[in-house]
Amino acid sequence: MGAMKRHLQSGLPASEAARRAREAEQSLRRVAASRGASEFGRLCAGLRAACLSFDAAGTHRAVDELLATLSLDAVLADCIVPFINEFDDRLDRGEISLAQQQFSARLLEGRLLAMASGWELGSGPLVLIARGPAERHVIGITAFGLALRNRGWRVVSLGAAARVTALAEVAAALSPDMVVLSLGKTRLSKSDQGIVRALGGHVPVAIAGRAANPALAAALGVRHLAGGPVSAASDVVANRDGAVHPGRSLAASA
Repeated sequence: MGAMKRHLQSGLPASEAARRAREAEQSLRRVAASRGASEFGRLCAGLRAACLSFDAAGTHRAVDELLATLSLDAVLADCIVPFINEFDDRLDRGEISLAQQQFSARLLEGRLLAMASGWELGSGPLVLIARGPAERHVIGITAFGLALRNRGWRVVSLGAAARVTALAEVAAALSPDMVVLSLGKTRLSKSDQGIVRALGGHVPVAIAGRAANPALAAALGVRHLAGGPVSAASDVVANRDGAVHPGRSLAASA
């Protein structure tokens, strides 16, 4: 059980629970660093090498070792998400092949989705998540969902939302406490922007990812989740009472 969930179950307010969980995570990272940042670097380098050489068994071993060394939050924020972002950028620069990028993304995506099993169950607040049309993978938004699940939330994922209309349809049926749309590389069409803007009039909506920014959020009348998936999840919990206005970023260090 995550620290955030334990604090919530003990009766602490969400903002205080989020603060204590963040402090505990930062303390764990300092301890891990003092015990050997070189070991963490070695494991991340091993994960990179296994993916580049199409070594599935080696990739799974590297992920297992990372999870045995640090918390899930730390592994997501400090290795897996930056790693796959790096591979996406290297693919765009022609430094790695499409096959290498897809092999890496599919294996890591599969590991995260396996950990997500049953994340829609429970009694906490509900978040509906999806990635934007034509995005390459769901690693970033899945990492965000896992981080929120560890903080007591229930998660329903549409994965790759082929149409933003599907997101609006499911939101109308489930009445989630929040809807989060991840935008990695692509831009929303004008019609999709209209759907997101209308959806924000009925339920709290946020955009996240590297293609999201405060200006776009302000234009859509929604929130912008800044930073990595883990820091964004912490800030969603801390600001659930609506202290952050639409268009303003929810930002913290990952």
